[in-house]
Amino acid sequence: MKFSEMPYERPDMSALKEQFAALTERLQNAPDYAAARAAFLEEQVLNKHVDTLFTLASVRHTCLLYTSPSPRDAHES
Repeated sequence: MKFSEMPYERPDMSALKEQFAALTERLQNAPDYAAARAAFLEEQVLNKHVDTLFTLASVRHTCLLYTSPSPRDAHES
């Protein structure tokens, strides 16, 4: 998949906060290792998703800074 084809959607921070809180509660109240591991692995997947969205937004906005014409370029023409 090309970078330009990677979808970006602004995350719903309230929903993410609730998801992380629920996963933290599941981990804290896990009755055994298997339940704790499952909650931990789900939290890792959610973290990776959020990190990917952050990286996509960061790279796209950084690229705009370096590819957009600056006012200085207009004076040099």
